[in-house]
Amino acid sequence: MFKLGWVVPEVKESINSFVKYGQKLTHVSPTWLRFDSNADLHLTVTEEEIHRFLEIAKEKKVKVVPLVVNERFDEGVAGSILGNKKMQEKAAEQLVKFAEKYQVDGVNLDFEGVFGLWRYEYTEFVGKVSEELHRLGKEVSVDVVCQTAPPKSIDDLKENMSGNFEEIKKMLSWADSYDYEGLGKLVDQFILMGYDYHAMGSEPGPVGPLWWIRDVLDYTLKIVDKNKVVLGLPFYGRGWTSIDKMRVEDWEPRNPMSREPMKTAFEAGFELGKAYDYREIKEKSRYFIKSGINPEENSPWGVWELEDGKMTIVYYDDLESLKKKISLVREYELLGIAFWRLGHEDERIWDVL
Repeated sequence: MFKLGWVVPEVKESINSFVKYGQKLTHVSPTWLRFDSNADLHLTVTEEEIHRFLEIAKEKKVKVVPLVVNERFDEGVAGSILGNKKMQEKAAEQLVKFAEKYQVDGVNLDFEGVFGLWRYEYTEFVGKVSEELHRLGKEVSVDVVCQTAPPKSIDDLKENMSGNFEEIKKMLSWADSYDYEGLGKLVDQFILMGYDYHAMGSEPGPVGPLWWIRDVLDYTLKIVDKNKVVLGLPFYGRGWTSIDKMRVEDWEPRNPMSREPMKTAFEAGFELGKAYDYREIKEKSRYFIKSGINPEENSPWGVWELEDGKMTIVYYDDLESLKKKISLVREYELLGIAFWRLGHEDERIWDVL
């Protein structure tokens, strides 16, 4: 089974997790690469750090497929590359040169943001990268924001908005940036980012609820070959702290089957959510006043009070919730699993993997 873990090299806990457990993976994706608006490729680490990491991966017999992003997930950066064929070619050539220089096993493309105006140009770019790297015997994977329905029609938007791109962008979401069918035909692994359903700017709720992941898989497998689909899951949790004083008894979890639009964090009375790793949550669990888990979501949650009368709500995944979500790989006969990111996890999961 394909098993990938992302590693953030500047975070000690992430590197340490790979050093300790990396042999249980088939692929590792260090977050080394970013493109700027001129299609220039930048490293986030030194050459010495790259070589040291590659040696560790070689010892563990794990394939290295560095992650590459559009800088700051900026749609302008994505558009400047994707909207110009010469820039696409320049970016693809730089990835090929990097792969050849360091003899990595492939790349993991992670363009994100509201760049749906260049949705099909992104497919074209991924095709260029795939063609060149496949020629060298290397792998290409693409990370996509989860969809449960077809993305908005760009042609319809342009027609209805009279070609005003700034207005069109307001109508698009991050998920609208991906041509599932086109991308799925080009890459070796099609990685669904099954997390941030409740993101930092939304009201409290599970990062990757089970019911939503099932909906995403049901939609995706109508379009993409199941033998290419990889389910990305969160190792992290997310917590929201109330803006003002709030009593624990006055808060109830959102009904996962609610038809009501999701509120923003501010509308629900909370600050932006922050990521928590499992060790932090385990420590905080001693102070939980109220906790639970909804079987439809399969994500535990807990609430604790702060000294100033505010409270924090955290949703997370532990060994048991992850085991149930990992079981979807066999149930749906997927290629494998991926985790964002190493260093956040309940370490007991490695015995399962």
